Amino acid sequence: MLVDELGEIPEIVSARIEPLADIMGQGYSLTESLVKPHRNDADNRILSILSAERILHRLTGLSVPSAALAHNDELTLSAK
Repeated sequence: MLVDELGEIPEIVSARIEPLADIMGQGYSLTESLVKPHRNDADNRILSILSAERILHRLTGLSVPSAALAHNDELTLSAK
């Protein structure tokens, strides 16, 4: 995944992060969870949080232990 530029990165209270319902993703979605806006927010967009593990698996077929991703361990992939 290549990113040319990052916009503003807001701080989000972890209590606002909601797991994606299994029925919504049916196991194939790259989205892991959602952050819904507060009722009083002028900005009513929903933030989708993608799963690094699911992206890796979709692109390479590899699986990485969740613990490695949670601890920001370095992951190096080499293409053959």
